[in-house]
This record gives sequence, structure tokens and C-alpha cells, in this order.
Amino acid sequence: MLGWKMFVRAITLLLDNLPDALRVSAVPYALVVGAGLWLSTRYPDAAGMGTLIGAEGAEVDPGYITDSLLVALVNLAVTIWVALAWHRYVLIEERPTGWVPPLHGPEILGYLGRTFLIGLLVAATVLVVSIPIATLAMAMPSGFATLVMGSAAMFAAMIVFYRLAVVLPACAIGRSMSFREALEYTKGHFGTLAVLALLTVGFSLLLQLPTAIDGAMGLITVIYQAVVGWIGLLLGVSLLTVLYGHVVEGRPVD
Repeated sequence: MLGWKMFVRAITLLLDNLPDALRVSAVPYALVVGAGLWLSTRYPDAAGMGTLIGAEGAEVDPGYITDSLLVALVNLAVTIWVALAWHRYVLIEERPTGWVPPLHGPEILGYLGRTFLIGLLVAATVLVVSIPIATLAMAMPSGFATLVMGSAAMFAAMIVFYRLAVVLPACAIGRSMSFREALEYTKGHFGTLAVLALLTVGFSLLLQLPTAIDGAMGLITVIYQAVVGWIGLLLGVSLLTVLYGHVVEGRPVD
């Protein structure tokens, strides 16, 4: 099964090159961890999303909302920075020469723009899929309906993402590729992309399961979330790199 082979290849790619993976990501990702710790220490009584959206008994703190957006921007910037470095490392063998990956300005801006456009298309997909499912879900128990809607929307979003997102590794290595070309390259790979979508969501949920069971935000939990976040980032970028390498460049995945 090609989707499973790609998933395994992404994992082995990361494990076989772990020292270099750390070199291209450790310093940038430290910024993400630092930003998260800064936010949690600045607002120690914040109740997560409940505080953010003004749940019953909680007051909305405008400063918390603003600072959360700043932290989200740091996360986005680091994600693109690391993704670019890892794509270039794997696809054109640009080896890290230090612990701070180079900033390829034009490629970073192009990657950011394409990421934004893909995000809009994925959001539109979620909306389109959710409307008919919501109609059907009205006859279901509320909890089950929420699960069905969320799962279907997430699955559809991941399929659209993987069909379009091969433009991102292309941009990282300086290759021009349109969304139309991306759709052509991924045409006929629905089954593969479906498997990748299921594996991606399933693996992410598995990694987050311990913190979902224990909602406490102790030091061990913070460390665990930082490690899990790093694994998720590098594995996701590796999956995208492997997908691009196979469907665009014809690289083997065995």
C-alpha cells in the first residue's frame, strides 16, 4: 500500500538523519517552546480556549488574545523556516553548516503565500463538506453527530491539503509550480492520499492522547507537548517531502 510505504519512509527518513534534523530545527523550535512558556507564565490562570472565547465564569483578556496571536505567528514562522530547511536538505542535499538554518527570503515568502492560499482552500472545503453532513447529522445523537462532522471535515481537508501541498516543497527548492500542476501530479492518487490522511490524523491523536487523559499542565506535560510538537512538525514535513519526491520526481519509497 503506497500510502503506508510513504508514511514509513517519512519516519525512517527522519530517524536515519536525526542529527541533521536536529541541526535544522532545534534552534528555531526553541523559539516556539520559549514563546509558549512565555505565554503560560504571563497568563498562569488562563483556562486555555475557555478563557480565550469567554466561557461561562471566565473573562476575556484582550492582552491574552493579542499575545496568543503573537505566539501563533511565531509558530507559523518557525514551521515555514524548518520546513524549508528540511525540504532542501532532503531534495537537493543542502547540508546544515550550523545550528541556525539559513533564511532563504524569496522562498520563505513564496512558501508563506502558498500556505495561506492552501489554508483558504482547505477552509472552504471544510465549509462545503460540513453543510450537507450537518443536515444529515441532525437526526443523530449530538455527541455522535459532532464526531461524524469533525471526522468527515478533517478527512476532506487533509485530502485537499495533500493534493495541493506539493507546491510547497517545489517552492522550497526554487521550482515554480502552480496549483493546477499540483493537481495533475497528484491525480489518480486518491487512495494513497486517503491513507496518508488517516495515518496523519491517527498518529497525531495518538501522540496527544496522554495530555488529553491528564489535563494538568505540569512541567512534565509541558516538556511532553514540546517533544510531541517537534515530532509532529518534522514528521509532517517529511511526509510532504516524500510525497513530492515520489509523485513529482519519481523517487522510490521502498
